[in-house]
Formats: sequence, C-alpha cells, structure tokens
Amino acid sequence: MDTDVSIDTGKDAPSVEVKESVSDLIDNILSDDQKKDAEGKDVKIVLSVNKDIGVNEDDKKAAEKKLAELSSGKKAGMYLDIDLNVMIGNGNISVTETKKPIAIEVSVPDELINTDANKTRKYSVLRVHNGNVDVLLSLIHISEPTRLRRIS
Repeated sequence: MDTDVSIDTGKDAPSVEVKESVSDLIDNILSDDQKKDAEGKDVKIVLSVNKDIGVNEDDKKAAEKKLAELSSGKKAGMYLDIDLNVMIGNGNISVTETKKPIAIEVSVPDELINTDANKTRKYSVLRVHNGNVDVLLSLIHISEPTRLRRIS
C-alpha cells in the first residue's frame, strides 16, 4: 500500500504537524479488514484543521462550561475543528474514533501569546468529542512562539 499523509489547514488556522509514523497511523486508524482492502491501493490520510468553522454551538458551550470550572475568568482563545479522513482507492472513511490517541503539534498563534511580563496567562487545550470535554494540556505561561506537543 502506498500511503500519503497530508494536512489541510484552513484559513487562519494555526500550523499543525502529525507526530506519528505512517505505519503507526495506519495501525491506529484502520481495522484489519480495511488494511486488507488497502493492499495494492493508494491510501491518503488527511488531517483537516479549521479555525472556528465547523465547531457547533453545543461544543462551544460545553468548552466554555469546562473553562469556567477550571478557573474563573478563563475564556476561549480559539476553536479548532480537526477532522481525520482516510481515502483508500476511491473510498473515503471519516475517522471518528482511533484505537489510541494520535499525537499532533499545534502552533500557538501570536495573538494568544502573552507579551506582558506583569501578567500571567494560563493556557489549556480542551477536546470536545461526542459531547465529552477533556483537558488535554494545561500550561502556565507562553511568552514566545510555541508549539503545543502531544495533543491527542
């Protein structure tokens, strides 16, 4: 199977990198039957990242509620809609569950970086999936361009 991994970054979305090998992605995403079906075919794995577009209001409300539980005064700096699709030959699979987390790296946009040494800004990365909100990462301070690692 000839496999290509690409990232489709939408307008104003931060840069993103997949931090998994192609073989690990295939093992994590495809069932044994899907792997058999992919033999001898071109396989394309596409991670689509869009800022604000595609994030529904219920997910935003759930994230805001979780932020309020974490600390008063926290607010969302940005919402990302991240989708994973696999194309095997002419078929398309929308991946909604994986066998284990997939590590990606997301750049923190300049407008979210604290440049005031007199202030402390706390950062959290939340994931909303199937109505559940999980805190994936919390950082106390980012003062220079940063990439958040191991977001799953």
